[in-house]
Amino acid sequence: MEKRFKATVPCILTIPIFEYLNYTFVYNKEKRLSHRRNARSIVGLTYLIGFAIFFLANTLGWVG
Repeated sequence: MEKRFKATVPCILTIPIFEYLNYTFVYNKEKRLSHRRNARSIVGLTYLIGFAIFFLANTLGWVG
């Protein structure tokens, strides 16, 4: 594995975790997000998880 991937892989794999933590802190019962903003947050989180899975699969040689 190249040097640049040693830092990139953990960074990209932890982004969805931090995004989920951020979402749980913002989404509380006192101040609800609008439906549109909530949907955008979930779509963004889904995109980040999908990208992390694709990146890991590509790094391991399972894709392409």
